[in-house]
Amino acid sequence: MGIALYPTHGITSQELLTNANLALYQAKAEGLHCRRFFTPELRELSLAKRSYQGELGRAYAQGEFDVFYQPQVRLTDNAIVGAEALLRWRHPVQGLLGPAVFLPALESGPWAEWVGEWVILTACQQASARYRRVSYRRKSV
Repeated sequence: MGIALYPTHGITSQELLTNANLALYQAKAEGLHCRRFFTPELRELSLAKRSYQGELGRAYAQGEFDVFYQPQVRLTDNAIVGAEALLRWRHPVQGLLGPAVFLPALESGPWAEWVGEWVILTACQQASARYRRVSYRRKSV
């Protein structure tokens, strides 16, 4: 259930319905039997999501996404046992964006599959290139 109160959350019926709808979407995202009150942050998140959804196609076409790697460390001996590929967006105006900023827009739009495939392909290509460099150095030593 999404809840908006008059006059705190709006003075027209349209404002109240819109804000209650934003609260409803938040409640649905959090699971069954939830109720959420409208907050101004919900509107800001909705506007940002819509804005990013409009930019994702350009970002994909212009190659604005990057993959960063975070090591996975075994705590018993501090050995690096793997790496996690992390998606970042080099936004032309806002700079380097972490996924918390744009992932809601990406997940709910048509670009999720394309960007997901690009991340996997890029990570595999980079891992393969690194493996070839390491193998070459071992052979030539």
